[in-house]
Amino acid sequence: MSASGNGDKAPDTAREYVRRGWHVIPIPPKAKTPKIDAWEQLRIGEAELTKHFRTGSNIGVLNGEPSGWLVDIDLDHALARELADEFLPPTGAEFGRASSPRSHRLYVVTGPVETRQRRLPKQNGKAPMIVELRSTGSQTVFPGSVHPSGEPIEWNSDGEPASVAPGLLVAAQNALADAVEARLGIVRTMPSQNGHTSGLRTDTADRARKYLAKLPPAISGQGGHDQTFRAACVLVLGFELQRGPALELLREWNQSCEPPWSERELQHKIDDALEQPGERGYLLYRPKTATPLPAQSKQIHRPVEIVPYQIFPVEVLPGIVGTFVAEAAAAIGCDASFVALPTLACLARAIGNKRVIRLKRTWQEPAIVWAAIVGKSGTHKSPSIAEATKCLQAKQAEAMVQYQEAQRHHEQERALYERDYAAWKRNKTTEPPPWEPQEPALARYIVSDITIEALADRLHRQFDGVLVVRDELAGWLGGIAEYKGGQGSDLGHWLASWSAAPLTVDRKTGAIKTVHIPRAAVNIVGGIQPGVLRSAIGREHLQDGLCARLLLAMPQAKPVRWTEATVSPATEATIGKVYERLLALEPAADEEGNAAPFAMPLTPEAKAVWVSYYNRHRAELAELDDDLAAAWSKLEAYAARFALIFQLVAWAQGEAGGDAVDESSMAAAIKLADWFGGEARRMYGVLRETEQDREHRELIELIRRKRGRITARKLAHASSGYRGAGEAEASLERLVKAGLGCWETSATGGRPAQEFVLSEASNSNGSPETVD
Repeated sequence: MSASGNGDKAPDTAREYVRRGWHVIPIPPKAKTPKIDAWEQLRIGEAELTKHFRTGSNIGVLNGEPSGWLVDIDLDHALARELADEFLPPTGAEFGRASSPRSHRLYVVTGPVETRQRRLPKQNGKAPMIVELRSTGSQTVFPGSVHPSGEPIEWNSDGEPASVAPGLLVAAQNALADAVEARLGIVRTMPSQNGHTSGLRTDTADRARKYLAKLPPAISGQGGHDQTFRAACVLVLGFELQRGPALELLREWNQSCEPPWSERELQHKIDDALEQPGERGYLLYRPKTATPLPAQSKQIHRPVEIVPYQIFPVEVLPGIVGTFVAEAAAAIGCDASFVALPTLACLARAIGNKRVIRLKRTWQEPAIVWAAIVGKSGTHKSPSIAEATKCLQAKQAEAMVQYQEAQRHHEQERALYERDYAAWKRNKTTEPPPWEPQEPALARYIVSDITIEALADRLHRQFDGVLVVRDELAGWLGGIAEYKGGQGSDLGHWLASWSAAPLTVDRKTGAIKTVHIPRAAVNIVGGIQPGVLRSAIGREHLQDGLCARLLLAMPQAKPVRWTEATVSPATEATIGKVYERLLALEPAADEEGNAAPFAMPLTPEAKAVWVSYYNRHRAELAELDDDLAAAWSKLEAYAARFALIFQLVAWAQGEAGGDAVDESSMAAAIKLADWFGGEARRMYGVLRETEQDREHRELIELIRRKRGRITARKLAHASSGYRGAGEAEASLERLVKAGLGCWETSATGGRPAQEFVLSEASNSNGSPETVD
């Protein structure tokens, strides 16, 4: 099916849907809601399509009975999309958009079914949707349309919708929603007989039993019994019951089948289901594979694979910036990324709104960087940020002195004005009143704890934006999502400032009640501990785009030893001059004479490098899950932003032109964006870890630092998490059973000792420390 994503062929695309027996309705461009009264009853014939559908129209398809019981499973929650393949029947018709692929799955039900929604519990007055089964009385915007975000809605697979029994689809929908809630740690309470909640946790087995009861009757013959049994296994195992309780539930359900299987047949079928490969040990509705899992793998927890940390590529940073980062990291004793990320944010602030990179006529990117350095307490996050922001802090101190002097001068001028104004009023002259002196403005390069109202006031006073520096980002992350007196959160305002988008803030106090900033440019940098980041980000900020905007770096901790190293005076002086030149840049002007960014185009060579990167990057994005896809789309913008920063740094050093972005800057920027892509993969894995996964990863990282081998006694000594060598040995043995290492006997003098050795794959990276 050739559904265009831009709405230009809306009548033709709508005609294809009508010929498939689906009733269509017109939707306004970039909208999801019909504007026609009684649209539920609208039945447009093929001959009338051009009358209703014009260029740019979106196309809605009526679900349920009007379209032959075509129903849409709408996967709203990111986790629902992630887990859908485990719980929903496969179908040949799936669609979505670039940032949310395969979010709509189409089925034809074999009997009537009502529209059903599953939502998360209410929080701040809202109950976010998990998954919706859309049937009669609803409509879905189909491919050939454009989402309100501007993304085309496109087919991921445009075959035939699968035919499914309604009870089976409802049961799968509920099981999927329960799995999402389980991942989020949500515990439902059990209703009592009077309809009020008892406060008791719903028993997992009771929930599984409830959904088993919703399965269609299992009738022997034509494969119906076998298919329905596989659905029963999915529902039971989806609640992660142990084999004993699971078998008991399936025995109960088997008695309702006509005829039931014998005990021996039941055991055999369960064994078959358990041997299916997949995340939970089975694949829903799939034929049995001939390759069972190893017997022991059912009892062994294998940790989520976390890609090892890759050394930060200091060499791609331009000239003096790379030198400064390397010297500062050596002096502090931290990873280079801890200095590089805040330095990039500082350079972006120095450029501010005065320059943008123009990728094409309708696509420009500003010099804005949001960065978070992630590390446990004592990993030198604060000293790294302090060193990176030193130049801007010095400039801020200088501006403060100038402001205080200007304030004293203003007070003198104000006194003279008030005297002259009083005289003017007394004399009742026809002369104009005396000139009123304006309040001096304090240039702000860096701010810390600031509300959105104060931020709007600051941006209203200065065109070139600000840098928000927070030693601990947790406070900022927690504050921006809080609801202010029922008026909503500040999150949307902050997200807009990442793109230098317009910002309008209504205030209750002050002379100006509504503050409008045409280009709200805000850079952000701070430090945060891994556990705090996991709690602060949660699933919410993985979905709303906040996490995708943050450049993250979490290097492995390394031992710090005394060093006499410092940042050399020559390096400090040279990078100081770079900041001076960047801060002295002048903006362009728009047609009305207002300050506007000067757009720097790409040289032809840089454009060729960019196009090659863009095509490769987009191909990678199509293969990612929703969370990583969101981060990938922002990294595309960051590649362009890095190129802008690198070009202007080279210009400030007198090594390149300042009118266009060249090939060298673009190539280096792409290498840096690729590094952040690898770190995003690793960090998103960390954010999804279970507690057991985290223990495995931290243990493996500790062993890597010990050159990939350690004894139980040394592990107990190195980590406070073990009460003795016995507990440490048990943890190491779990790694052995998971295939992540083996035991070797070491005899380096004295009594031989058992030493755990990481496998080559597990020990592929890390900064080893000397073992005594």
